[in-house]
Amino acid sequence: MRFKLICCEVFMRMACLAIAKSPNIIDPEFTELGAHEAPGKLREDIQKRINEADKPGIYDAILLGYGLCGNGTAGLKAQNTPLVIPRAHDCCTIFLGSKEKFLEYFKDNLSAQWSSLGYMERGRDYLRNTETGKLLGLDKDYDQLIEKYGEENAKYIWDTLHPESHDNELIYIE
Repeated sequence: MRFKLICCEVFMRMACLAIAKSPNIIDPEFTELGAHEAPGKLREDIQKRINEADKPGIYDAILLGYGLCGNGTAGLKAQNTPLVIPRAHDCCTIFLGSKEKFLEYFKDNLSAQWSSLGYMERGRDYLRNTETGKLLGLDKDYDQLIEKYGEENAKYIWDTLHPESHDNELIYIE
């Protein structure tokens, strides 16, 4: 069988390993990690890639490596080829394998910090460089905040963006 894979680069290592072990032909394409920060743009990008791959008789299915991603995958369609997408809220659910596993780990704190090899490998400073990160000032260091807002305001902004946390636990998903 022949498949087209359109996938977030957070899954690149896992996807490439699976492709290498698969008896099927899989043509992968990866989108930039953090693209879910602009769900409308992500949807347009994925739909364009689907449309390019959706030619009769070329692929047995188009596989998407995304969760709902801030509704970035809502409404995607293929006309000629089956479109396969995981039923998952986000990549954390995919990494864990199910919504039940997600709730098992995160039921007491849905906002708990977590990471994975894909984020550690490909996501260095990704939030800092997104439009949301820039809007929040995450692309600025303390001295830049002082220069822009003055000492007192910079301290308030810094403390707000970098709160001291007594819960420094990070859930690492292998």
